[in-house]
Amino acid sequence: MFNHVYTKISQIANKRSIIILLSLCLLLMTSINTINMPVSVPRINEISHGAGVLDVKLYYTSGEAYQLLERLQPGGRLVYLKLLTLFDFIIPFLYSLCLAIIINVIFGKAFPSIIWIQKLCLTPFLAGIFDYLENVSIIRMLIKYPKFDAISFFAGYFTLAKMLFGWVTLLLILFGLIYVLRKRGNDIRMC
Repeated sequence: MFNHVYTKISQIANKRSIIILLSLCLLLMTSINTINMPVSVPRINEISHGAGVLDVKLYYTSGEAYQLLERLQPGGRLVYLKLLTLFDFIIPFLYSLCLAIIINVIFGKAFPSIIWIQKLCLTPFLAGIFDYLENVSIIRMLIKYPKFDAISFFAGYFTLAKMLFGWVTLLLILFGLIYVLRKRGNDIRMC
């Protein structure tokens, strides 16, 4: 399965794909996080007097999650539920695919003959998978609120794993870029 996904990523990995996906990701993420629309983080903050959302925290306990859900009030919880079900099921796929393609392009140039290193381009999908698990957990807590749900224990760990794999992804991109630039610099000096 991983080989199949890697092959598909490699087939669509080009500058055009990166530009299209990066533009979509930035547009969606910027819109829902900064523009006060009916379904957006600013709207949630407005209704709940700045309570925020769980998705952007590094980690939280089930108790902290339920405290935040209480602060959201019914209107904030409803907007949060809509945000998760309307947008947050598209965004993890988009950013995972975009970052995978970026890593594939960079590592293809940095390590053209080392396939196992190139397959590290699949790392962003781990962040995306944990993002989906986080979303499902939060949706379930929102639907069952105020009843306690055992999934709330795992939600904070899913969020933490999402963040960790996101950082690993960014480090891979940074490492690959530095390697490509150093390799290009060495090639120029040899001429």
